[in-house]
Amino acid sequence: MERYKRAGCHNNTWKASFHGKGVFGDDVMEKMREEILKMIKKVEPLLEKIEIVDDRGESMLNNMKAYISDSKHFLKAGDLIKSFEAIVWAWAILEICEELEIFKVER
Repeated sequence: MERYKRAGCHNNTWKASFHGKGVFGDDVMEKMREEILKMIKKVEPLLEKIEIVDDRGESMLNNMKAYISDSKHFLKAGDLIKSFEAIVWAWAILEICEELEIFKVER
């Protein structure tokens, strides 16, 4: 704990980080879980609406599906940070591939 005081952390911040309160409290984690589920629910139906336009499209679609699968796996395991990262990557692939005209997506 002395290390945190030297770093300028308030004692309550240090305690909160180890007792599930404060920045990463239960309410924040529940909101993160809800956001992840919302993003998964929005992206999955779009998989069926993707038209591959470019040679790179098939591998990009496979990567996107893998990130969605990873997000679900990490969510089930309770690792919300990794789950969030994975679903963000899936969305990034979708948007980048649309922008580069690798995919066409009927929205």
